[in-house]
Amino acid sequence: MDRRSYLRKKAYQRALYQIFIQSACLGIASALMWHFLNILRYGDYYIREPSMFVLVLEMVGLGILIVLLVLNLVQQIKKIKGGGEL
Repeated sequence: MDRRSYLRKKAYQRALYQIFIQSACLGIASALMWHFLNILRYGDYYIREPSMFVLVLEMVGLGILIVLLVLNLVQQIKKIKGGGEL
């Protein structure tokens, strides 16, 4: 195996690892968003949020995080599928 193919294989493995980590973070963020939406919907859901302002800030922050994670995942998958530079 020459150096170029070795480096390409390592870059491919690194990209797959990043996709795995980002997918795990996306799952955790989605679970937290589900939990906060249930607090908003039912008033309390195992715990009670002390302030509506804090609840809304948490949900907005998670929404932004989810959007950024999805955009980054799509970009990583396009790089791998298109054979672009990793």
